[in-house]
Amino acid sequence: MRRTLFTLTTAALCLLTLAQTPQSFNYQAVVRGADGKILQDSDVSFRFSILEGSAAGAAMYVETQTVTTNQYGLVNLTIGEGTLVSGDMNAVDWGMEANFLKVDMDVNGGSSFTDMSTQQLVAVPYAMHANTVTNSDNDTTNEYQTLSKSGATITLSDGGGDVVLNDDDATNEHQDLSKSGSTISLSDGGSVNLDDDDASNELQTLSLSGIDLTLSDGGGTVSIADNDNNSSNELQTISKTGNNVTLSNGGGTISVADNDNDDTNEFQDLTLSGDSLGLTNSSDKVALNGLNHWTKKSDDELYYTQESVGIGTSNPNDGFELDIFSNTDKDGALKIYNNVNTTSTVATNTMDIFTSRNADNLGEVRGIHNQVSTNTDTLYYPTLGIRNNVFHNPNYASSSAAYGIYNLVQRGDSGTGTSYGTFNYVYNYGQRGSSYGAFNNAFSASPSNNYSVYGVRNSAGKATGIGGRLYGSYSSGSLNSPEGLIYLYGSYSRASTNHISGNGQMYGSYVFVSSSPDDAATSSTTGTHIDVNRSDSGSGFTRAIEIDLDHSGVDGLTTGVHLDLDVSGSNPDATYGSYFDVAKHGAGTSSSLYGSYQNIRRAVSSSSSAPATSLGNMVGNYTRLVFNPTSSSYTASGTEQIIYAGPDNASGSAVRGLYQDINRSDSGSGTTYGYYLDMDHTGHRGAVNGIYLDIDQNNSNTASDFNRAIFSSITSTSPYYVFGQWNETSHTSASAYSTYGSYNIHSKYGAANATNFGNYAAIYDYQTGTGSRTDYGSFGFAYGGSTNGNSRLYGVFGQISGNGDVEYAGYFSGDVYTTGSYLPSDAKLKSNFNAEVSSLDRIKSLEVLEYIYDTETYSHMNLPEGKQTGFIAQDLAKVFPELTTAASQPKLEDLQIEKMEEGGIEIPDAAREDINFTAVNYAGLVPHLTKAIQEQQVIIESQEEAIADMKKELKELKALIKDGSDSQNN
Repeated sequence: MRRTLFTLTTAALCLLTLAQTPQSFNYQAVVRGADGKILQDSDVSFRFSILEGSAAGAAMYVETQTVTTNQYGLVNLTIGEGTLVSGDMNAVDWGMEANFLKVDMDVNGGSSFTDMSTQQLVAVPYAMHANTVTNSDNDTTNEYQTLSKSGATITLSDGGGDVVLNDDDATNEHQDLSKSGSTISLSDGGSVNLDDDDASNELQTLSLSGIDLTLSDGGGTVSIADNDNNSSNELQTISKTGNNVTLSNGGGTISVADNDNDDTNEFQDLTLSGDSLGLTNSSDKVALNGLNHWTKKSDDELYYTQESVGIGTSNPNDGFELDIFSNTDKDGALKIYNNVNTTSTVATNTMDIFTSRNADNLGEVRGIHNQVSTNTDTLYYPTLGIRNNVFHNPNYASSSAAYGIYNLVQRGDSGTGTSYGTFNYVYNYGQRGSSYGAFNNAFSASPSNNYSVYGVRNSAGKATGIGGRLYGSYSSGSLNSPEGLIYLYGSYSRASTNHISGNGQMYGSYVFVSSSPDDAATSSTTGTHIDVNRSDSGSGFTRAIEIDLDHSGVDGLTTGVHLDLDVSGSNPDATYGSYFDVAKHGAGTSSSLYGSYQNIRRAVSSSSSAPATSLGNMVGNYTRLVFNPTSSSYTASGTEQIIYAGPDNASGSAVRGLYQDINRSDSGSGTTYGYYLDMDHTGHRGAVNGIYLDIDQNNSNTASDFNRAIFSSITSTSPYYVFGQWNETSHTSASAYSTYGSYNIHSKYGAANATNFGNYAAIYDYQTGTGSRTDYGSFGFAYGGSTNGNSRLYGVFGQISGNGDVEYAGYFSGDVYTTGSYLPSDAKLKSNFNAEVSSLDRIKSLEVLEYIYDTETYSHMNLPEGKQTGFIAQDLAKVFPELTTAASQPKLEDLQIEKMEEGGIEIPDAAREDINFTAVNYAGLVPHLTKAIQEQQVIIESQEEAIADMKKELKELKALIKDGSDSQNN
């Protein structure tokens, strides 16, 4: 069982020297628990035993006491005034050579005592023996003085003087206070009546009349409720839902449906009888002339009995529009059958449409115009403007051709209008289904592999003209009112094959350019040129090229973009594997601009978002540079970035040389690196820099702007370690050069009104919950694995050099704990020694005070809480001026205030200014206390010699008394 620790500070302070003196002495101790911490405000029990002769002697007196420790764990007791267990304090023989005090304690305040210590009572307590000496030598001249009292005067015999205890003046004696009913009286005169029986000065009364609450004696009246009994001013609203009309606040609901049972005001039906059109509830009819030429054969068949049909005129030969609508599910609203069977070169046309315009008026000329509209929601079949089915099986297959559509456009005018071989305009305002401007599906089942199959083949030729443009293929897409998920493609190519063998190749799009211009010095050649111009205000993305590649095969290399450049000219200019020239215009402040953006994901399959189970690396951007120049004047750069930034909104913009945003949420144990460098420098010369930052900042920053060589912002919800910066350096060279885990040199020139930090470390921990934690503002640890040589280890080393008014190698606002503390005390560091130092008188002149710190005004200084004991620095300076010094608590920095306010910490006004105060070197008092003890010890030793002489005389007196008594008895 581990004993509870306690410290015995003072014992045996009060002496028993006379018969009138209480048989007791003081005892003081500091109580600590088993963990070494002071037991504050705790009930503890003591058992004191005075042992005779030795530490194992019999107990002459035993008592117990229970007391409560103060905030410092201190207890003050008086032995001899506790609860008696056994023995008699008056029977203790203080004239023996040795008596011992045994102390037992129960830290829980009970009676389960634990032996704590046994100590010999020395010197002063033996003065109690003077109370046991008897006068038996019959010599009145050598007796001790006697004390007597006469009235208010106490007198000591043998010229010892007297003291007056009472001045016999009854007017200034203490009086007793008593109360009878409402009267308070003093024993020697005077009384006060507390009950004045005057109802006019009693406390006011509160009353309620209706909604008025009144305080008597002019206390005023207030209205506390709306209770005016006037229903006309209440707040209600009327509303109607369907046929129901409702009044709010419980006003009820009524139905106002149309249920009048009157058929005369209902809606009517439209009827047709012959040529007469009328309403069912009216006798009025309208005659429709000309209907007698139409004959109805069945419900869905109608015939016109005349030869021609004219719409909008009486002459059917004029060219007016004929509209035919069909709401039935028949195959066609208009069918034209022309069965041709001829052996002529050109078969008879099914339908010939000749359209010409010779006049100069404006307007389009159309050969055939088809307008098809479908409105049904359940149509599962396509809607076709024109559908051509061509079946071609000629006998002479080697030379005949088949055309789904053949267009021959001949234009000979000199106008600047555009000519189209085929022009398709498709407008889809529905939310579902695809739209194709032109769709071509070509399929060849020929067994011969000598001919090509083209879905679309475009052949463009230009004979003359210098300023015009020539396009092999030109695609233009326009979308003005998108609804739902609609895609817009300028050009869409899709290639699919399942039966390719040998070394065949498949291209979604293949571009082959052969250029041999006459003027080779100025002409440019581009395989593919994309010019995207977007000016809308939408928030969707804009991409010049988007590649969506799905490789579901097992083997083979997959490359999103593959560039194979071979520059073999005799005098080539700069060569770029990839060159991006990106310019962005506009007033947008929240959108981003990327020179190159890569989003790489890896999954088990294209349809799965699960992570890949196979091994392999994922690299967002991989640069491999093999550099072996013959000259030392070249520089190799894996990645080189040159940024010129001068935005208009300079106050809110940021410039980043390299920006990485890594978001990892998996449960794997692999390491995540924001930036990883693996360098191997085996050359003989040249400095090695893992990261080299050269920052030149000379703009006029404001007080809220910061200059940072390296800035790390880490947010982690993991319960494990987080390091803002971790440096691990290994230097195996045997040279005498030093190794620095972190080396900071800070130089500042200019105005002196600033705070400078060589290294600034701060922890803002706003952790919630009941878990334990340890926070280090700065942690220093040094370990040396060898004891050979003259080595030194410093966990933290601070040194200052300057002429400041206040200088600290280290300053701590709060308690400082150390397991070892040494001060420089070597003789070679000192001079002007003086051993004649007197401290006792100066120590005696000091005033020790109890006080509390003003922790409310100066909360940021972390001053101790609760009652304290110590000195006033200004008073101590009068006695020991060398033990006081001027000190200063610096004000909180703006960054500290910002972080503390983010954590909800209130910043006191005193923290925003420097606090100058006087500090005390309490450790410097130790030599003076030591000297005072030494001086006091000289006095004690002198007194001990006097006491020893007295004890010797007492023995001799006792022997003489005993001999005299024996002789008288004989």
